[in-house]
Amino acid sequence: MGRPGRTAASNDRVKLYPRNEQRTVCMANRRGPRTPRRRSNLRTGPVGKALRFALEAHTGQTRKDHRTEYIVHPVAVMRVLSSELGVTDPDILSAALLHDTLEDTPTTAGELRARFGPRVARWVEELTVPPRYHGPTVPDSVKAEVQVRAVGRISWSAVLIKLADLVDNLRDSANALWGPRKRRAYRDQAREVLTALAQRIQSDPPRLRLAGPLRGARRLVLRQLRMPAAEA
Repeated sequence: MGRPGRTAASNDRVKLYPRNEQRTVCMANRRGPRTPRRRSNLRTGPVGKALRFALEAHTGQTRKDHRTEYIVHPVAVMRVLSSELGVTDPDILSAALLHDTLEDTPTTAGELRARFGPRVARWVEELTVPPRYHGPTVPDSVKAEVQVRAVGRISWSAVLIKLADLVDNLRDSANALWGPRKRRAYRDQAREVLTALAQRIQSDPPRLRLAGPLRGARRLVLRQLRMPAAEA
């Protein structure tokens, strides 16, 4: 999550880039096992539709290193869910691909509901930091607190996507130009999310269908946090 940088993009590239989905997916595959069947499924059905939409929505945006195209992040989050946690629900995978579109692009919640249905739109809305917490005058610590508190109230499907988002950002933080202070702050935020998750599970256990993936996602986050900050 968080506002990406932007780079110039030509109209030709915007039109042609969706045909290059394979390249983007392969870039994300560097972090997990390759599963050709699921990769081919990205081109069809609701997940393929969400991928094409996300590609267009995030065109011209980059990650914090100002080099990596931003779409690599939502694709990697989706692949954490599908390849590493065994999630097959197309709505969850679609919401993972779209999870930053409301926060970082002109996309509206109504547009997501019309194109992808109410479940996907609701989960993306739950993962979106409210506009009043955007902008340079809002401390990062306040934004982090908002996201941690959200774990106690958003749907379990959205929590699962949030954990996959943490996993990819923790992996990326060692390579991107985050800086030591920002890296430490994000790792602290990840620990607070896990604490909020444990408290929530005690009072509001998830459905059996999501219990396994949630446990697996928690393990992946813990694995990243156990690594030295320079290697996480």
